[in-house]
Amino acid sequence: LKLSEFKAQVLAGQNMTLGQYLRDQVWPRLALIRLVKNSVSVTDEDLQKAFEANFGEKVDIRMMTVVERRKAEEVWKEVSEQQTLEDRVKLFEDIARRFSTDEATRPYGGKAAPLGRHTVNEQLEKAAFSLEKGDLGSIMQIPGGHLLLLCVDRIPARNDVALDSKVENASNAPDAPEMTYRELLTKDIEQKKIMQE
Repeated sequence: LKLSEFKAQVLAGQNMTLGQYLRDQVWPRLALIRLVKNSVSVTDEDLQKAFEANFGEKVDIRMMTVVERRKAEEVWKEVSEQQTLEDRVKLFEDIARRFSTDEATRPYGGKAAPLGRHTVNEQLEKAAFSLEKGDLGSIMQIPGGHLLLLCVDRIPARNDVALDSKVENASNAPDAPEMTYRELLTKDIEQKKIMQE
């Protein structure tokens, strides 16, 4: 984003000058980061979890949230009666588009990015990783309704990379060709911890 575009799109919308933005938005954030930076450390466990989240086994799932328990049971029964994975996926996606209250996945028939470990809700991870290809999970009570999960596939962990491997496909990070995944993940974890503090 060029400075002129930033002024037109962001600052004008907030009725703010660049000086005000720097004073009220940027400087306090930088000051807070500087205050907490020394209290943040990245452990070996943090690195292992981040590595596993990025390169470990994943589960390709379809998911939908239905408000009423009775409707969730009807959907579960209807999908579980399908004999082939292809039929289960097709029916699940169709029902998710019509009835799911999950706005993020509804337009895609319940399709979400493959789920890795250490990335989201522990209960959801446990449920997803307990499923094998084609399995329809038990109905889970969650805030706002009842969650149904369908395992479309299990994606094996990548064995071609290690923590000390050089970062591949580094077009989004200019200094990445010289970095290892350990360094890249350490930076990322440190930033997340700083923001959390």
